[in-house]
Amino acid sequence: MGELILDRMFGVPGPDADRLRDFGVLLSTAMIDEHLAMQRRGAERYGQEFGAEIGALLAHSQ
Repeated sequence: MGELILDRMFGVPGPDADRLRDFGVLLSTAMIDEHLAMQRRGAERYGQEFGAEIGALLAHSQ
């Protein structure tokens, strides 16, 4: 996994480059705020859709 992350960060095409084309997101100062907002919206939707499951997991983790 570490090699995949480093390859992606430094633009090194590895043996799985075609298969992992959508692995990770290149962040920049120009788009990080929008990307974080998109992640938050996705987390909110996930929480709304799977709230019961999240609650059950949290109950079991204590």
